[in-house]
Amino acid sequence: DLIITKELSRFSRNLQDTVNILNELRQINVDVWFLANGLRSCRTDDYQKICEHATRAQGESLMTSARVKWGQQQSMEMGVVFGRKEMFGYNIVKDDYGLQHFEIIEEEAEIIRKIFAWFAAGDGTHVIARRLEQMGIKTKRYKNGWTNTVILRLLRNDKYIGHLTQGKTCTPEPLNHKKKYNRDPNKMYTIQNHHMPIVDQETWDIVQQRLKEKEPSDEIKAKHSNRYWTSGKIYCGLCGGRYVSYQKKQKNV
Repeated sequence: DLIITKELSRFSRNLQDTVNILNELRQINVDVWFLANGLRSCRTDDYQKICEHATRAQGESLMTSARVKWGQQQSMEMGVVFGRKEMFGYNIVKDDYGLQHFEIIEEEAEIIRKIFAWFAAGDGTHVIARRLEQMGIKTKRYKNGWTNTVILRLLRNDKYIGHLTQGKTCTPEPLNHKKKYNRDPNKMYTIQNHHMPIVDQETWDIVQQRLKEKEPSDEIKAKHSNRYWTSGKIYCGLCGGRYVSYQKKQKNV
């Protein structure tokens, strides 16, 4: 019957979301009471004031987002590491001054060197993943274990040659907080020779050349993405994710 909220900015900082949610609640006779603002959504006179407060809250949210983004950009240029800290081959530790450093885990680093050497010698990502599974080696982040996708991520990660590239993802629309892959290299921040490498430059170059040669052409990509008349046209109404075809054969059929 009643939702009690400290203030409107704690309820939502998106004007459109605020209006949509309040309208939905009013249709089922649920009142929202904003204590600090002294407003009730059930009162007709308060509704316009609620929209005004929501507009200001959204403006404050956008300003905060811009400040945070600017601060992150400055920190990235200084070499501060953002995102998940655990990665195979390295520990990220802080010194007495609070500065971050990459510390090589030699046992894991040896596995990384083998992965790069195997791929440079001609082994495929599926073969390497299967080999690591058979060796009983565990991953850190991936619950499904070693897969060809995990191997590809490792082979493309320039941290293993001592570089630090950040800004690979971005949030174009701060109000919905949806992240996307950043396709603009000018908006990424790369610091070369940032830390001790695990893989030598020569092996890295060979691997990157092989990856480039094995990458499908634009024609093949377009053919695959337009395989069916519905390809790329159906999206989830809740999360916005793209629908893809998936087939699984049941064992009991």
